[in-house]
Amino acid sequence: MLALSQGKGISLIPRQRKLTTQEAADLVDISRPTLVKLLEYGRILFEMAGWHHKVSPDVLLEYQRQTRANRRAALDELTQDAAGEIEAILKAQ
Repeated sequence: MLALSQGKGISLIPRQRKLTTQEAADLVDISRPTLVKLLEYGRILFEMAGWHHKVSPDVLLEYQRQTRANRRAALDELTQDAAGEIEAILKAQ
């Protein structure tokens, strides 16, 4: 609902429906070639339907959630490091 209140669009996708690589890439806002690399490297699970990669929305959204959590943790660590460095500089003055 936050997205709607900010004027952003939302997508409703049945959970059992498998997404094409383009649909999956659009959903998580990355390029299709980047998504395909993530599939090939095993970072996102997928199924093959003939020659086509198919991705579960649940798997894709879990990948996105985990990626955001990892980024948040890395930023928190950088923030703490920077705060420590600033404190050390101020004490040295």
